[in-house]
Amino acid sequence: MYNKTELESRSLDELKAIAKALGLSKISRLSIQEIVYKILDFQARKAAEEQSEKKTETPVRKARARIKP
Repeated sequence: MYNKTELESRSLDELKAIAKALGLSKISRLSIQEIVYKILDFQARKAAEEQSEKKTETPVRKARARIKP
């Protein structure tokens, strides 16, 4: 995961390569700042999706045993 300062220190070509590696499109006309925020937004969405997937996985409950009186 990249942070803002790390991305801002990179060149435009490096940022475009990172964005393409992440699967982002339509970045050819964007400025450095816009590409940085697109990368950060993508990372945030991906992390949120992974976290929500973990929450949706519920453990399987065992059936309660019936005891006759």
